Amino acid sequence: MSRLESARARLEGAINRLEEVLRAGQAAAGDDPAAMQRQLAAMRADHAALSSVTDEVIEQLDQTIERLETVLGEQ
Repeated sequence: MSRLESARARLEGAINRLEEVLRAGQAAAGDDPAAMQRQLAAMRADHAALSSVTDEVIEQLDQTIERLETVLGEQ
């Protein structure tokens, strides 16, 4: 599995976990502020993970584009 595919898989997993937390939170939290705070913290952690993966994917794509431009420029 390439690094891009691996990053994509992690991103999809994080999105799925975020959706699960949201669904579970809506059912469990009700009007409980502490539960809502825990959900918010979990969502922020997922967001941070997603941001990290996104940054990695962007960097890899930029490097790949540069390599392609170099190869195509040499022909």
